[in-house]
Amino acid sequence: MVILNEGNVYKLKLKSIGLKDAGEIAFQCGDLKDRCKIFVKESKKPPRIDATRFGKSVTIKAGRPLDLEIPYDAYPAPTMVWLKDGKPVQPGDGSSCQTSIDAKRCKLNIEKSKRGDTGKYELILKNAKGEVKIPIDVTVLDIERGTREPAGEVNEDNTSLQGEGEPLEETNGTTLAKNSYDEPSAPGKLEISDWNKDRGDLEWQALDKDSGVFVEKYIIKRREKGLTDLSENGEVEFRVKAVNKAGESEPSSTTGRVKITEYPNGRAPTFVKKLTDTSAPLNREATFTIEFDANPAPEVKWFRNGLELITGGRCRITTNADESKSILTFTETWERDNNSKISCEIVNPLGRDTCDAVFHVKTPPKLTREPEEQRVPLGDTLKVKIPISGKGPFKFQVNKDGQSLANDDRVRIQEFDDFIVVTIP
Repeated sequence: MVILNEGNVYKLKLKSIGLKDAGEIAFQCGDLKDRCKIFVKESKKPPRIDATRFGKSVTIKAGRPLDLEIPYDAYPAPTMVWLKDGKPVQPGDGSSCQTSIDAKRCKLNIEKSKRGDTGKYELILKNAKGEVKIPIDVTVLDIERGTREPAGEVNEDNTSLQGEGEPLEETNGTTLAKNSYDEPSAPGKLEISDWNKDRGDLEWQALDKDSGVFVEKYIIKRREKGLTDLSENGEVEFRVKAVNKAGESEPSSTTGRVKITEYPNGRAPTFVKKLTDTSAPLNREATFTIEFDANPAPEVKWFRNGLELITGGRCRITTNADESKSILTFTETWERDNNSKISCEIVNPLGRDTCDAVFHVKTPPKLTREPEEQRVPLGDTLKVKIPISGKGPFKFQVNKDGQSLANDDRVRIQEFDDFIVVTIP
């Protein structure tokens, strides 16, 4: 945000405007007040999908739910088409497949998958600005049933289970005998959150206890891209397996590649509001303000003509990381401050940014010396140069014999930075 002063006109300029800039702007100059509203409309952009945020292949066992959830970014909202082996997926009409789309995600769900759901799936998102396609290979494995370490006998003629308990009631129909030592199904969707180069939190959906399959433990596996161990700025992906006495389950979907860094959600510092040229009267207070965006919060340094400033004497520095703002205040301006350069530097481990402005001090006008006496022949041009000092703009008046000279066709009066010129042709 920049405020410009062009004579009697003040202009407010917003750079790199975003949706958060929408709102009401108020202006006050003396007793004059005005306000207006700013409406920000999101710019159109084609659909985009970050393929690193989900696995490109999914393997599950038959009977388990298939959940494909794909995050995207687009404006306006795109149309969604799911394909399986090149043919559109048609929800409803007795199909167990359901699809949906909201402002951020596309979903495909099959509550109880079967072998026939194996195939090459493809998501297509399209709007007026373009389209994007993402393939996903799905494999549904047959359920393997077996009998390991039996507690009794189960065959076509007889069921004999050993143990103690209340008598069983007789039932009609078929009873399915579950084997607690079947291999477990693949764990649910695996996600990673709140990570850095030293640690990370992994979350996944545990297997349902009602499935009848006992799980002893889970194994987390990782795969590095070109690394032998976790190192900063490397990439790694995780997956998890469930384990019981029958063996390991199929792996879960992966987390996608995760960059190992001290600040996974970090941002290099940038100025939201930069310094602007500032004028202040001599021996009065002057203030410079900046606003920034960064994660982690940056170190803020202030400089005058290249020399670092610290709080003390007439200088006061206030930095509020929660408000992302820093203020430099001179409690008293000096004449030598005029035309000095004020700079600000913001630094964090991910980068740095700088900005600067000119500090003007308004000093009272002063005639540095009396104009020299001049004699010119009648009819010749008279030009008088009057040296001045101080910070303008000034209001001045040129008198002749106690009478004010008007700036007209006969007399021309010009003001420059260091002098005034009176010309009489």
